[in-house]
Amino acid sequence: MTYMMSYTKKGSDVYSELNDAMHLALSRDGKNFQPLRHNTGILFAEADFTDGGLAGKTKCLADPWVFRYQDQTWGVLAIRRNRGNQPDNRKIGHIMVYQWKTPAEYVLTSFLKVSDKEVRRPACRYDEEKKVYRLEWDQEEESFCGETTDFIEIKNVRKEARIISDGRGETQCDIQDAVVSNIIEITEAEEQYLRALLETPVLQRIEIKNRRLSTKSVLEGKEMLEAEGIYSDGSKREIPVDWDKEELEAFAHKGPGEYEIHGKLRKKHYPVPFTERTGDPFIMCYHGRYLMTWSGGREVTIRAADTLEGLHKAAPKVIYRIPEDQPEAGNMWAPEFHEIQGVLYLFTTIGKQGLWYTVQSCILKCKGNPENPEDWEEPVFCMKKDGSALNEKGITLDMTCFCVEDRYYVMWSDRILDRAHYEVNSFGTNGDATLCIAEIDPQKPWKLISDPVCICRPKYGWDRIENEINEGPYFLEHGEDLFVTFSGSSVGVLYCVGLLRTKKGSNLLDPYSWKELPYPLLTKESVPRQFGPGHNCFIKDPDRQEDDLIVLHAKEFDFDDPEDEDIMKAKNPRNSIIRRVHWNRLGYPVLDMQEHQDIPELLREIHGIVTFF
Repeated sequence: MTYMMSYTKKGSDVYSELNDAMHLALSRDGKNFQPLRHNTGILFAEADFTDGGLAGKTKCLADPWVFRYQDQTWGVLAIRRNRGNQPDNRKIGHIMVYQWKTPAEYVLTSFLKVSDKEVRRPACRYDEEKKVYRLEWDQEEESFCGETTDFIEIKNVRKEARIISDGRGETQCDIQDAVVSNIIEITEAEEQYLRALLETPVLQRIEIKNRRLSTKSVLEGKEMLEAEGIYSDGSKREIPVDWDKEELEAFAHKGPGEYEIHGKLRKKHYPVPFTERTGDPFIMCYHGRYLMTWSGGREVTIRAADTLEGLHKAAPKVIYRIPEDQPEAGNMWAPEFHEIQGVLYLFTTIGKQGLWYTVQSCILKCKGNPENPEDWEEPVFCMKKDGSALNEKGITLDMTCFCVEDRYYVMWSDRILDRAHYEVNSFGTNGDATLCIAEIDPQKPWKLISDPVCICRPKYGWDRIENEINEGPYFLEHGEDLFVTFSGSSVGVLYCVGLLRTKKGSNLLDPYSWKELPYPLLTKESVPRQFGPGHNCFIKDPDRQEDDLIVLHAKEFDFDDPEDEDIMKAKNPRNSIIRRVHWNRLGYPVLDMQEHQDIPELLREIHGIVTFF
């Protein structure tokens, strides 16, 4: 039997938005629990956009209780709170009710009002005999209960001692700072699903696929053995192998028969950091040359090399600098190269130097060699289809471009700023940074041919820490699935990476076509000593085009205490990092797989019996 525990976490106010969410842990004995998703939350309360200023008000979640509906699907009860786990005056006496379709899809079905006073610790159980759900909660340090059939109306409310067990029993939770809510039994299939989605897969075994080889093809170098890696979640991938060529050729010369062959899994290592002080990194391969760029001030700087690995030590070179007759201009942030119908463009921003709240997206066209500064034309600011500015009331930044079914789209971070009429936060902002999409004219990529559409805004606790931000979108295609990663929260150590998903054939300009994963894929807990992971791009593995690599930045620290306040004060630079993207059994990208999980050293040496004919 498998047991699932729901809990929240205690912690400093700095991390409250990440801690005040529903976390999950699993156990086989009901006593010793292992947290999922690096001990981070997977269900967050949504912000209230009718409360507060332009960005709405951040909400947190307390006292999550997992239960089963009559049809055995999962539901969650919880209490909505304000930031810092303070009472939410707008929902006093209400219980949030979620339908939990899968760990990747929650639906808030209702706010069930059970009292006029503040309530805590809701619990629920379906009564088969009465055909109703019994609810229990605490109110003014006393226990109450009531009944409902639809979670819309509560009946028979009364003061009564609790009878619903939280399932904890003799459990001794050793998860640091965990505040346990309840424990339920789950099926083996449910456990496998949770682990597949919420754990980082680890390579478990290797299988040699094509065990019959032609001696002629081997000697001519036309055929090679393939190895398939099977991971802990059931996902699979082909892994390149460096076989003992002398051994293979010797067996091939001997002629038909069965032979034991030996090899070693090819393990690619990228230095960490890959490059230093390169926030918002971007890499592409253009006409056989690898180009890397990152955020700058008054200039765009690149590294160029014949190989991806060569970028690590390549010398920086400025390819564009804002003319001296524009002394106030700067903020050339998050540059990206994109080839559109055979022409290379550079997407970036320009604003007034030192005034981040003036930046606007712009595009530079290359008329020749991208490594030659003379071949770059002057920037053109992006505009709507009527020729007006992309955002006349705020800023635009982090624009990216992609093509789907012969149509070109841009996506960017868009923020309304009204510093005259709305209160600003500690960062000097008030509007939230949202993700917008539009179709463009490929002949004039700086001009939209559709109206901008907002497809995502910071609504969960994890993308509203210190600042309400969705930015840095980047496109990733995998089979019939289309993904966009984006970054949220402050750009420091609390940066997180989120995910949007849709399908080929969908209307990409329809916000309802995009589904947002309700929790972040990357946080400061995902990979040890890598804080504030974010603003990534993707590139194909040079040795294997079927594999994707993620390029991102993070602030690196040598100490392991994630609650150490010195982390918040440290001015560590943002360094670039590269690692392979794995695809889990459920079709989601795994962005936190480390080298020792991808190919453990103990599994690198392989051997097997093959047949030559």
